[in-house]
Amino acid sequence: MDETIVRLGEGAVAKAGLPPLSNDIVKILGRLHFRHSYSQNLLDHSVEVAHLMGLMAGELGLDIGIAKRSGLLHDIGKALTHEVEGPHAVVGADLIKRFGESDVVVNAVASHHNDVPPVGPFGILVSAADAISASRPGARSESMTTYLKRVEDLERIAGTLPWSGESVCGAGWP
Repeated sequence: MDETIVRLGEGAVAKAGLPPLSNDIVKILGRLHFRHSYSQNLLDHSVEVAHLMGLMAGELGLDIGIAKRSGLLHDIGKALTHEVEGPHAVVGADLIKRFGESDVVVNAVASHHNDVPPVGPFGILVSAADAISASRPGARSESMTTYLKRVEDLERIAGTLPWSGESVCGAGWP
């Protein structure tokens, strides 16, 4: 089982396009494969957050490696929450700090649920990427009825907004 967990952790690091991480972190990261949140696999979710972080960081001219690392590790504390008390973001930040992760990555992990204040943009971006991954259609098991109701509610809200024929960016509609 330990070999499987390490292989899963290494696979996640590779899928995120990151250089090798500490063996201790990889082993704990691999444990997320066996955890789910609202039926969303936490290891897959973490890889997705890493990719979203890389995209957003690239658009903002930020360090993509730090962004992806923060995204991949953001929920690592969930692998330990049954062993260690406290919010998963803080538990995870404490863990990765012990294994030598940078203060920037540690703060991004710790602050993604506002348990501690973010220092710089990465904690805010992790929070945004986490929300995008968790709320995209199909990420979590929900009935088609619930999904359609959510889309209808969004359409209703959008329909109440005053449109001037220009998009939010200032460019006209195609």
